[in-house]
Amino acid sequence: MISYEDIKSTSGKGTPEIHLLTMFLYGYKPILNTVVEIGVATGGSSLVWQRFLSPDGILIGVDINLCDPKQFLYGEMEKTIEKFKNDKRVNFIIADSRAPETLLEVKRLLDGRPVDFLYIDGEHSYEGAKRDYEIYSPLVQSGGIIAFHDATCNRNVSKAIDDIVNIYYLKEKNLPFTYILRFDAKSGHCGIIALVKE
Repeated sequence: MISYEDIKSTSGKGTPEIHLLTMFLYGYKPILNTVVEIGVATGGSSLVWQRFLSPDGILIGVDINLCDPKQFLYGEMEKTIEKFKNDKRVNFIIADSRAPETLLEVKRLLDGRPVDFLYIDGEHSYEGAKRDYEIYSPLVQSGGIIAFHDATCNRNVSKAIDDIVNIYYLKEKNLPFTYILRFDAKSGHCGIIALVKE
């Protein structure tokens, strides 16, 4: 499990927005029982979430395995699975996050447990970000966190988040989020927006 010393030691490693989010997680929910990550790629973020997992927790990562050698992250999922092969708490599904059978497999692995932390870093189109939210956010429990990566500089992702928030506000006049948090840095990295479910 993660300690405050671990959090401090990550400063300057990886992206600043991940470091800011981990500081928030450490203070708000330092032990995660269930994590669902949409968009895993090289598994860098998965390594961080793994450190927050309880001994009997589960991390489920969902991503496609890019088949075109010309693509930047070609074949990375196979390497990522290899990195985590000795931790039975970590499970990966190589599939389209929006496919109905993928959601069924995530639910099967969760085995009725609600999600503490949903991290959306999949397809960065407007429709991709919005659909991942619509499909997986119902699995998140009250007090759980839904975080979108690349949310402050990618117009598609930020528009999807704006529309998600506005739909609730305009239709129900009540947001189902206790907090809306922004983790950003001056360094040009694309930040994170996190919604804490009411």
